[in-house]
Amino acid sequence: MDKYRIDSHKLMYHPERVQAFLDAGDDWEQYKKLQPIYAEISTAGSCNHRCTFCSVDYLGYKRVFLRREVLRRFFESASQIGLQAVMFAGDGEPLLNPDISDIVGDAFENGIETAFTTNAVSLKQRFVESSLHKVSWIKVSMNAGDAETYTAIHQTAEKDFGRVWENLGFAVKHRANERLDTALGVQSLILPDNLHTLDDLVFRAKSVGLDYVVLKPYVHNVYMLQEGYSHLDYTAKKYSETLSELKQRYDDDEFHVVARTNALMKLVVEQDSYSTCLSTPALWFYVSGNGDVYACGAHVGNPNFLLGSLHENTIESIWTSDDRRNCWSFVHEELDLVVCRNNCRMDEANQYLDQLVERPVTIKSQGFGRPVDSQIHHKNFI
Repeated sequence: MDKYRIDSHKLMYHPERVQAFLDAGDDWEQYKKLQPIYAEISTAGSCNHRCTFCSVDYLGYKRVFLRREVLRRFFESASQIGLQAVMFAGDGEPLLNPDISDIVGDAFENGIETAFTTNAVSLKQRFVESSLHKVSWIKVSMNAGDAETYTAIHQTAEKDFGRVWENLGFAVKHRANERLDTALGVQSLILPDNLHTLDDLVFRAKSVGLDYVVLKPYVHNVYMLQEGYSHLDYTAKKYSETLSELKQRYDDDEFHVVARTNALMKLVVEQDSYSTCLSTPALWFYVSGNGDVYACGAHVGNPNFLLGSLHENTIESIWTSDDRRNCWSFVHEELDLVVCRNNCRMDEANQYLDQLVERPVTIKSQGFGRPVDSQIHHKNFI
């Protein structure tokens, strides 16, 4: 069982929020009161890698950072509208922000869970010692199992490969010494360039003492400048067979190979889907490195999804603003999902919500609909 539900969603663990969404329907006055569960925050616009698959290359890796005072106000305001969790990732490498330890601490003090998707080159001992106990999980983008392939795909210095594994080794030891619950894992795209190295990647991750490896297909973003993988064909058996073999070989009670076969099959077999993105701008949002708030992280830079700026307003006022109402109208009346990423961050959540809208049920806070599986972790990162 994937106790992290990485290849699915976790909205069923928020029945009250989902019921509020269903009750709001097309009534903006009710809809604007919906409480977001989750946000993604780009603490840095710059990045120390230039990955060949980067979905935000069109943003230009600008050297901007969200300062602590801006995010401290954000967390204070966000806690008032019910935000549960934030993942630091986005436009650039989140650990490059010089205030990152304090930022994590401010979120923690406001009762908001934090997590990281990072390349981990800057996962320094100082950060691990001061902040790891305040973080729910760290997932490292590591897209090859050997230094040569890693260097080519990540477009970085070869020394970064060894540095990342050293950083992860230290984090694992610190976690054990302090008896922390923070989950540590790596994720890799499955690409024709790295397929021959994935066995080494999974073996090393398990040997170091990580909790899991996520193996997932590449999905193109229409805004991207790079086109190298835009026509990648996942119907070839080598992709599904590799996932199956790695899971069979390495997955056990202590270490999980999260093979995203569900995501892969969506790219192989044409399936009926929803016609409207129901999760946007209802249950989550994205904060760019310059402080702009967007309703969707896959559409950063598109004015139709821009909700406001943290430099000018609190997230409370942004969340109930006319700009969010305009976004809501655009998404429901004009957005053609052809421009959206297949298997986007909220795809599984959208399918779930679409089923409830098409076949309404009552989700009660007690009894039916109540989360009962205590083995599912990180439920607020929907």
